[in-house]
Amino acid sequence: MARLDDAADHEGTSDQGDLAKARTKRAASAPARELLAFTAAPLPPLPRPPRYLPHALIVVAAVLLFLAGGPDLINFYDLNTATALVVAAASAATLVLALYAPAPAWWCSIALCATTATTLHFTQWPWPALLAHAGVLLLLSLRVGARTALLALILTGVVTVVLPLAGPGVPEAPLNTYRNLSLVVFTAATTTGTLVRAVARRPPGPHGRPRRPTPPGHRRRSGH
Repeated sequence: MARLDDAADHEGTSDQGDLAKARTKRAASAPARELLAFTAAPLPPLPRPPRYLPHALIVVAAVLLFLAGGPDLINFYDLNTATALVVAAASAATLVLALYAPAPAWWCSIALCATTATTLHFTQWPWPALLAHAGVLLLLSLRVGARTALLALILTGVVTVVLPLAGPGVPEAPLNTYRNLSLVVFTAATTTGTLVRAVARRPPGPHGRPRRPTPPGHRRRSGH
């Protein structure tokens, strides 16, 4: 009987270990699965009017990006009018798409960067694409977990670093300076979105405001 009990205990411990390993694997692969999820995750409206102000601001930013980016791509990146308008429109479109499907928008923005690097030999993000991708990272980090946002930022950094391999380009600024500036902008956008998401998801306090974290060893007073 004792041997049977020992065997049962060993089997139970083994099952728990297998379950823990499975959970660890799922947790490790969760960021990649979330980034590869080509599903809609629309940005929710604000709780109070004007409820769709963020959406309107993003659309206005996309329009301005297109209007200003096209001429700049012609003047500083030596593109013809049609190509410049296509690149500017695609950059603005990824920003609008991120309002409703941030993960697919991130992939579209990366694909746009890869396309311009291989076909136009850009050794950097064109500034319209840079600003659009920063906006996409911001909107993505508002809708996904922190580890998924970090993964997207790391992959963006890898793409930014390997861009010079595309060949001679038409940098508007020294390559290292522009690349470092791009990484700073992307990091700031991702960090901002992650922090805003963390604050928004914090459980509300007694007056409907987000509850502040309790310092270790400090006992919260109960209301009367």
